[in-house]
Amino acid sequence: ANKAPDSNPVPMTLIALIDGNLAGSCRICEDDFDGARPNLTPWLATLFVIPAYRGKGVGSALANQAANEVKSYKCGDALYLWACEREVAMGMYQKLQWKVLEETVPPHKEDFDLAIIMKRDL
Repeated sequence: ANKAPDSNPVPMTLIALIDGNLAGSCRICEDDFDGARPNLTPWLATLFVIPAYRGKGVGSALANQAANEVKSYKCGDALYLWACEREVAMGMYQKLQWKVLEETVPPHKEDFDLAIIMKRDL
């Protein structure tokens, strides 16, 4: 059952602006784990906050908005991500109702040696 193209906004890019300046961005995509977890979709990916704007809630706002988009378009009952640093996973994401699903090794082992897969129920 294929949905109409306009009913699934994934992939989607969100940007955060502060006073008209780019403060950060993230993507929502169908798969951010190279097919290693095909049953998990969609994913919050490449969340980045420009250093000058860190510590101001930009990352939290982006993560929350991504969850809201997926929920409002009904393209999933959960949103997934993977973090390569335990501090990030246990800090910001846990505060935002993300739960750890598993700790594993990312598909591209040459870049990172840890992947904490997290899930946020919507």
